[in-house]
Parts: sequence; C-alpha cells; structure tokens
Amino acid sequence: MTAAAVPSRDPGIHQFREGLPSDATAPARARELVRLTLTSWELPGLIGDAELAISELVTNALKHGLPPIVLEIGQSSASLRIAVSDGRPSTAHHEVRVASQDDDESGRGQDIVAAVSDRSGVDRTDVTGKRVYATWDVPRPV
Repeated sequence: MTAAAVPSRDPGIHQFREGLPSDATAPARARELVRLTLTSWELPGLIGDAELAISELVTNALKHGLPPIVLEIGQSSASLRIAVSDGRPSTAHHEVRVASQDDDESGRGQDIVAAVSDRSGVDRTDVTGKRVYATWDVPRPV
C-alpha cells in the first residue's frame, strides 16, 4: 500500500490517494483515512456521512470487484469527492439498481451512498476497471 497526497497549485484543491488491502481490514482503514483527511482539510461536518459512504463503497469493491482497490479523496472549492476504484469493469449490476426487499441481508449499499451524499455514480477508469464515487457540495467560506 502506498499513500500519496497529490500536490496542487491551487490552495483550495486537495487530493489524496492510497491503495487498500484486499481483505476485511480495508473498510476500517478507508474510514480512518477519510476521517484523518477530512479533519486535516477542515471538513469535520462531512466526516460521518463520508465514513458511512466509503465503508459501503469499499465493501462493495471487496465483494464484487477485483484488486487493486484504491481510495481517492479530492476536494475542490465547491465539492468533496470520495471514490474507490477496482480492477473489475463496470457492469449492469452497478449501473442498474435492483430494489432490496425488507428481509434481504444485503443489497442496500448503493442506496445508502445515494442517501448520504449529494451525488454518486460509476466512472470507467480504463478497459479493465471502474471508479465508484460519492460527492458532496462544500459550502464556500463567507
């Protein structure tokens, strides 16, 4: 695993990227990195929702994706974006939501991410992978 804070010329733009383990420790590690990063970027009001969203995104990558699994966090002057990329191409499973039944034990992750973020979705990273993300609007300082 490697961590990288990606430098930017704009002081209002921050980026962070780290490879995650492909095991059961990945969601906890991702939550820790989100919490530490948002604290250092002075975005404490988004930590709870971002931790919940990243936990769901990483769990889905572990369950349905392929290594490598990579956490990406980016902030611009207007938004915060957290994303998880993995080596499995996007499929209809990720693009079409199937409604969960009340007694289902899983299948609510995408709905949870959509509920706690302002936007969410899937991007292709290249021929062999995808990036699943959640985005929040960041209030501009007054």
